Parts: sequence; structure tokens; C-alpha cells
Amino acid sequence: TPHILAQITTAARQAAAGRSIYLITENEPQETRIVRPIDHNGYGMDALWNDDFHHSANVALIGRNEAYFSDYNGLPQEFIASVSADDIVR
Repeated sequence: TPHILAQITTAARQAAAGRSIYLITENEPQETRIVRPIDHNGYGMDALWNDDFHHSANVALIGRNEAYFSDYNGLPQEFIASVSADDIVR
């Protein structure tokens, strides 16, 4: 059975009827399968929301790391790790 995200991608692109659309999903483990084309065993989405980058940037800019920012320090290494070779965006 096709994965529900692949089904959503297909339905959204069909509903767009030739118009350009951009599909972004949030996935905490940053699974790159989500952005692989459907015909390459992926789900066909266009991008992943990168929580690690977002949280690190927030701490770096605001200087506070309470609540769900508590695992982040806003250090350069966090930014480098958030865009590692495993995190592809097409």
C-alpha cells in the first residue's frame, strides 16, 4: 500500500492541476525518504522542516534555551550538524 504521505503528495499535485505547489513536511528524525521522488521509493515531498536548525537559531538569536529549546546552545557545531550530508533537500 502506498504510504499516506505519498498519497497526499499525489492528490495535492493532481488537485493543483498544473499549477506549481511546494510541499513541506515536519519530521523529527529528518527521514530523507520523505523528499525522494515517489518513483524512487520516496514520498515526493519537496522539503523537510529542519527543527534542529530552527531551535539552534532561536537559541543563538534570543539567548535563552528553556522548554523544548533546552537541548540546544546555539553553537556553530549545531548548525553544521543540522545540514549534514544525510539531510538532503531537493
